[in-house]
Amino acid sequence: MRTTISLIAIASLSSSAFASYGRYPCNLLNGDGTLSADRNQCLDGVLRNPGAGDKGALPNPTSPECVQDTINGDFACGIAGATCTSDANCDVGTCVGGVCSGAPGTFCGADDSLCLGYVYCTDFDAAATASQTCGGLGSYCQDFGLLMNLMDPADVVALSSQTCAQSTQGEVYCGFNSAVCSLRVTTIGGDCSADPDFACGTTADGQSLFCTGNGGTTCALAASPSGRARARRNTRFFKRNACLASHTACAIDGNAGFECIDTRTNLEQCGACATEGGKDCTAIPGVDAVGCVGGSCEIWSCQDGYMYDAASDSCVSA
Repeated sequence: MRTTISLIAIASLSSSAFASYGRYPCNLLNGDGTLSADRNQCLDGVLRNPGAGDKGALPNPTSPECVQDTINGDFACGIAGATCTSDANCDVGTCVGGVCSGAPGTFCGADDSLCLGYVYCTDFDAAATASQTCGGLGSYCQDFGLLMNLMDPADVVALSSQTCAQSTQGEVYCGFNSAVCSLRVTTIGGDCSADPDFACGTTADGQSLFCTGNGGTTCALAASPSGRARARRNTRFFKRNACLASHTACAIDGNAGFECIDTRTNLEQCGACATEGGKDCTAIPGVDAVGCVGGSCEIWSCQDGYMYDAASDSCVSA
């Protein structure tokens, strides 16, 4: 089982911020809207370690070259094709024949260290996959050092899918619920229950599919864009993201997202997330000053007309 971390909460993030599988983007936006390499972003003193996730927290590469990701056109430091004299010049991965190796699709057996950036060789439980290739089907694809900002579910899938290798079997995406590289369902009537919001793709003739049925079980033709995206929050998925170890991923009321909360000290979600039984210390009747200490509400003073009752640990009418 990989290291578990918690999700930073949600807001839309431009997919151009992390559109490569590399941990260190080095895009330079030109006046005409095209991208080119910004080598200054790869300088040793400039590289900012993601600091979260499994691979995300690994050390920075040394003097990596800024090169273009041949899959999607973005630029990143020390990815496939970057010149190197040792493995240290590559963003994880290895130096083979003077260039960094380990892009999605590269043979890796069961060794994640042979895969560059946020790309993995093994599955969610760090076990070998049948594909035995970097980013191959079944490989883990949600290292949330990648997603350090507030995110929308569709962005999560779009960005995480950059770490998956293309397949001759069909369109590959990073499963929102499974956290591994998976094939889209492209047939009418196909089973989409494993990932109702994102499993359905398009048919061979280009018709869009969406997951329908009770709870979302079967791919069907979409007459119009579906407004029923449920953004399911699989517990296993969210425990892989970028909160500090001391914080918990708590759902945002009325929003499709989560936020990092220290439930040991948070006044309004003390002891646990509000949706999981956490207490709002400020809502205690008659309280004037209160704190959340070690996950428990601690009353420091009561309002006028109330007095503290130690037996019930509450403010009662005087």
